[in-house]
Order: sequence, then C-alpha cells, then structure tokens
Amino acid sequence: MTQLGQNHLSPAGRRILWLVLLLTLLLRMSVLVVNYQADPQRIMAKDSGSYLGPARALLATGSFSRSPAAPDQPELVRTPGYPALIAGVEFFTGPNPLAIAAAQVVLSLFTLAAAFSLARQVWGPAAASLGVVLLALDLSGFLFSQQLLSECLFTLLLTLAALCGSRLILQARGIGLAFGLGLFLGLATLTRPVSYYLIPVLALFLLAALWRGRKKFMVALGLVVVMLVPVLLTVGGWQVRNYQVAGVSELSNIVGENLLKYWAAEVVAMRDGLTRQEAENKLLDELGRPKDKGLPPNEVMRIYKEKSIQVLKSHPELVIKGMARGALTMLLVPLVPDVMTYLGLKPDSGPLGDFFRLPLRAWAAKWVGKRPWELLAHALALLYLILIYFGALISLGLLLQGGNRAWAQVLLWLVILYVIGIALGPSAYGRLRAPVMPLICMAAGAGWAWLSGRKLQSSW
Repeated sequence: MTQLGQNHLSPAGRRILWLVLLLTLLLRMSVLVVNYQADPQRIMAKDSGSYLGPARALLATGSFSRSPAAPDQPELVRTPGYPALIAGVEFFTGPNPLAIAAAQVVLSLFTLAAAFSLARQVWGPAAASLGVVLLALDLSGFLFSQQLLSECLFTLLLTLAALCGSRLILQARGIGLAFGLGLFLGLATLTRPVSYYLIPVLALFLLAALWRGRKKFMVALGLVVVMLVPVLLTVGGWQVRNYQVAGVSELSNIVGENLLKYWAAEVVAMRDGLTRQEAENKLLDELGRPKDKGLPPNEVMRIYKEKSIQVLKSHPELVIKGMARGALTMLLVPLVPDVMTYLGLKPDSGPLGDFFRLPLRAWAAKWVGKRPWELLAHALALLYLILIYFGALISLGLLLQGGNRAWAQVLLWLVILYVIGIALGPSAYGRLRAPVMPLICMAAGAGWAWLSGRKLQSSW
C-alpha cells in the first residue's frame, strides 16, 4: 500500500471542508433552537445538573464546590474542565442553557476542522475530505453538541491532542507541538478523567517514536518531558487541590461511584433478574447508604470500591458476559433512541433487542407493520457504523507504508483502543464511543479512499 497523496489541500478540498462546516452549523444550530423552543428540558441530561452546580458555584463564590448553596462542600466527583466552560459562557450570558449548547455547537465545528487537519497530514487530502463528511453524519457528534454533557468538549480536546501528537511524530521535532499535546491531554483529563492513564501510555510511545525519528535519545526524552510539564501543572495541580481540601489524592472520586453503579450493579442485576437501578439500590441498602450517614467522601468511595470488588470477584462469569454485551452495545447499537428522545419522540425498545425477545411474526408486525420509518432509521444508523468500522480496519493496511506516517497512525489507534478498552463494561453504551469517533471516521476516510483506488487525490 502506498501513501494517499500529498498533504497540499487544493481549492476543491478546501471547499468541501467549508461546505461541511457550514451545513453542519446550520443543521445543528437550527435543530437546537427549534428543539429548545419546543421544550427547554430536552437539552438537559441526567448528569447535566452535576456540571451546572459547580459551574455556578465557581461564578458565585469563586470556589469549585458542589453548588452555590453549599460553598463549604468541595466538588470531588466532577473535574473542573466542563464546569469551567459553562462558567465561561454564563459569565457573559447569565444562567442560559441555550447559550451553553450553542457554544458546544461551535466547538463541534472545531472538532471537525481539527480532525480534517489530522487526517490530511497523516493520510492525505482525499482521506480528510471523505473522513470529515463521515464525521459530520455521526449521530453522537450531533447529539452531544446539543446536550449539556462533557462529551463535546472532551472530544475536541482529545482530537486536538491527537493532532499535536501525530504532527510531532511526523516532524520528529517541535517543542510547541510537544507542549500542545500535553496541554490538550491535560485539559481533556480535567474534563473527563477517563484519559488519566492515557498520559503514560502516550508518553512511552512518543519516546520510542521520537527516538526512532531523531536517532537521539536525549532529544526524544526532552520532548517527552516538555509534553509532561503542562500535564503535571493541570492534572497534578488538581490532585494537589483535592488532597488539600479533602485528603483525597485521586483526580476524581467518581471511580468508586462508577464501580458500584455501572459494574457491581449490572452484575447483581444479571444475577438477580433486576434492573440496574434496582440492583444499585439493593447494594446501597446493604451498605447502609454511607452517603446519608455524612461520612467523608474518601471514606464513602472506599466503601463503594470494596463492595464492588467483592461483587465482581464473586461472579467472574457475569463480569465477562457483561463486558461482551457492553462491547457490542457500545460499538454497534445506534444512538437512534437517544436522538428520538432528544427530539421529543418516545421510543421504547429497539428493533435489534426485540429481534431476540419476540417471535419473528410479532417482531415483523411491530417494526415492519407499525414502525417502518423507525426501523429504517435504525438500519441506516447501523449501516453507517458498519461502513465506518470497515473503512477504519482497511486503513490498518496503510501501516505497511512504514516511516513516520505509520508511527503517527499507531498513535491514533492507541488513543482509539485505549478509550474503547477503558470504557468496556457491563453498562457500556453508544455514548462512550463518541470521543474517538473523529479518529475512527478519519481512519475510515483513509480506508475508503484507498479502496477507491485513490482516484480522488488527483482532483483534491
């Protein structure tokens, strides 16, 4: 396999990018405004309040506490990245969820542009142009540009980090790129702690890639150190803050809570035939609901962790079953029901789940007879995911071209596999694939461009 063209962007390729950005802006902003006017609560998700509280406390009191009404209770579950964005918007607009969502729509355009730039430098303009079209069609990018959740900001920061990292490898130099990689990775981790362990993974990989590219170990080590400086200032600084205010050295106290809610509770739900919420309540009752006793946050999280690990160790077969189910759900189940709910429709079960639960005749009567348009939406969304994954897997063959481009591609795949791997669990679902969809779509653009015989590169 050969390289997919040069990095020079022709006027045609530039027009494609601007057309995609313009159409995406018009569609997403129009849907947001119309939907908000129909029902302002639609842009609010289950977790939105846990971000709004610290953001408004930051504006009202200058401290990162749980809410303006509880300034003496430091926020330890949510990291400051997304609340800081909310606070920045509301500093100018006042309490205004629509303004926050509108800002996210604009941020989603920067994600499209950053992903385009990344694909152009790693795979060439044909891959970038195809990839940005595919990314603009992604339901997760659309949905999470509208709802008050951290996905939109986290996805942008992670894409910018990948852009800096890949360019650093391609050039095998650049103190500014190394610093930018660390800064964006640190800010991404302060937005969602899920990328915490990605930091050492990328640091070690960059050391090997830069050492190979420059042939000088000390130069490579110096660039990695430069990358780690902003990480230590951002992520390390926040850990120091947590220790000072609560004696908790972790980046976030959400780990213990997630273990209980989304791992142990799912295992208990499978074991006892309960819903996840019922299983969660059962576990909390068994623990005597430590939060209600006024225990310190670090003690509550310790209790949650110990109980969760005990449950998981007792049922390894259910853990494996849950992880397999979670992987399929995260990668293959479209976000059609989530989008329908956001638009004010009322989906119940999905056609894929019903296919395994209902007799064939009953399934056909329900989905073909009564809900054909919804079935079509699910089918198209699933087809989209299959096409994306197929193209991305085909792009792996481009690693055979070797050189710095291959190392840059490996970096992107490290990010993809890390985010997907760390999100795997019994409660995994489509929302968790959103942060790496820009990278997957760009890889898919490269794969489909190569399969097309690279005819597009001559005109792009």
